[in-house]
Amino acid sequence: MKAIAFSNISKALTWSCEEGEDGQRIKILLVPSDKLDEDTAAAISAVSQGSTGTLRIKMHNKLAALVVLGNLGMFDERPQNSTSFMPSLTSP
Repeated sequence: MKAIAFSNISKALTWSCEEGEDGQRIKILLVPSDKLDEDTAAAISAVSQGSTGTLRIKMHNKLAALVVLGNLGMFDERPQNSTSFMPSLTSP
């Protein structure tokens, strides 16, 4: 779940805008599957190519993964600092 919740699509593809004869085009390049790190590969739900050459990359649902992690208590922990930066409101 952590791999999905904190995934970053820019680790799976790159994109840029290019000027062409017919105007601006967006160029998208997929990172080869053998170059993906394990967490990024786990976060990808599907990769497909349509009959017109259209590429589609679908990632797993990040929000659902964050909700599951929250329900498991991942976000309940508070850092334990021995030094407080807040002044005391009571006088000694």
